[in-house]
Amino acid sequence: MNKTATLIDPVSYKSFLQFSERLCSVAGAEEACVSLQRKYALNSNILLLCCWAPFQNYRNLEIEDIHRIEKCVLPWHEKVVLHLLELCNVFPKLKISKKAEDLYFLAQENRRYAEKIERLILLEGVENFQKVNNMKKEVLSLVLSNIFSYLKAREVNFHKNDLEKVYRIVKACA
Repeated sequence: MNKTATLIDPVSYKSFLQFSERLCSVAGAEEACVSLQRKYALNSNILLLCCWAPFQNYRNLEIEDIHRIEKCVLPWHEKVVLHLLELCNVFPKLKISKKAEDLYFLAQENRRYAEKIERLILLEGVENFQKVNNMKKEVLSLVLSNIFSYLKAREVNFHKNDLEKVYRIVKACA
């Protein structure tokens, strides 16, 4: 076995992917994530991690935790995911042939794979976090607390009108 390989619990990875897909399939949740991502330059996968972590009994994420997580994922996010997102956003605006349309679908597929890899990297960032019994505190309040820790860590000037988007995301977790 490769000594440099990090072992991530496949059950956790699968759980995170399924949670992310389920949350994004709830009406309005994915749009809220994307809207917050665009407006505040957030990473929607970190938003999803903030939502998923309490359901896995991870302790509340603090600002320092968010900074560590961002440090783990930032190179991949900036050098791969953002470029693929930009490519996928530009492609539909171009007048392209049927053959080039296949390249668009390939770019979309690569973007989805890049985001799955990013989620794996995010899990590496939280693997050493302490697990606690979250039954004492309602899980959805921890989700909300984690999202606000992320917003504070990013030092965004959060507008109160965007609280509804955060509420949609938290409600989709229920």
